[in-house]
Amino acid sequence: MRAYFISGLGADKKAFQNINLPRPFETIHLNWIAPLADESIASYAQRLAGQINRSESFILIGLSFGGLIATEIAKIIPPYKLVLISSAATRKELPLSMRFAGLCKLEKLLPYKSLRKPGRLLNYAFSPLDNNSRQIIHAMIAASDPNFIKWAIKAVLHWNNKKKPANLLQIHGDKDKIFPGKNAKSAIMMHGGGHFCVYSHGAVISSLIVNNCTPE
Repeated sequence: MRAYFISGLGADKKAFQNINLPRPFETIHLNWIAPLADESIASYAQRLAGQINRSESFILIGLSFGGLIATEIAKIIPPYKLVLISSAATRKELPLSMRFAGLCKLEKLLPYKSLRKPGRLLNYAFSPLDNNSRQIIHAMIAASDPNFIKWAIKAVLHWNNKKKPANLLQIHGDKDKIFPGKNAKSAIMMHGGGHFCVYSHGAVISSLIVNNCTPE
């Protein structure tokens, strides 16, 4: 069973370094591709889905922004199980501030440069963090493509999925400030976990994936 991973905005596969899946799972990380001008998440997902082998059953794991992409891919190629970590399954699960910003088209006013700089804002958004996880996040954000981040933030604010995906396993940190877990009624909560619970609670999340996604 192939397990396709999609990392979060500004992140790469290092975000999943504490997720360990045994056989029969084969871990495959999907590679980001350059977005087209004003491309929607649904359109981007359709192109990214070309990296998935459609002839075999698979599970799809999306982190944060990658979870929105995974949700749209699941509409095109239904996975055996869709796993969303620190993400949202529908527009209603986005925080109200994001939905309001999208409705009012406030993306032009966002301080994009500040969002990529290590500092109090970044630390607060991802908190709680230990020193190691803070360094990992800072390194990934600093190395990210600013044009991709600008596109992705606009795409998130205007994402409009209304239907909850089938075969869904949703996992949240109960202290997540970016995608609050309270908005996802059926999510499994990681006690004390923030937006980066995929790292801080990697062992627990790995067990949840194995227990819920292993073919019978």
